[in-house]
Amino acid sequence: MKKGDFKEKLIVMGFLVGIFLPLRLIFVEYVSDQWLGSFGLISGLGLVLVILIKKGKLGKIGNIFEKQMKKVIFGKTGKFVVALSIISLLYFGSTMVFMEREVSVYSEDKYCFTMLLFKTMI
Repeated sequence: MKKGDFKEKLIVMGFLVGIFLPLRLIFVEYVSDQWLGSFGLISGLGLVLVILIKKGKLGKIGNIFEKQMKKVIFGKTGKFVVALSIISLLYFGSTMVFMEREVSVYSEDKYCFTMLLFKTMI
């Protein structure tokens, strides 16, 4: 990795942390501590940020950000990150669905099984 590329990565990382972290902390402290609302706020801000970068409204930081974004997305690392993100999304999403299903659909079966189990132990 070149020295200039490393500096650009640090600039972009500092820029994103400087925007997203205080916004998240303020939102959690004063609005809501639910993760879904915070996720929507961060996603919306990220989308606005990408649109402003594509329109060229952020100046030099926008150019640096766009260059780094293209390197990450279209490079070897980007393909790995995208694949890992898709796998993680599928795994954790299905885990949440199956946990909810266990509570709602199979609650009667679980109750019958525990009653049967405790009845045979007595």
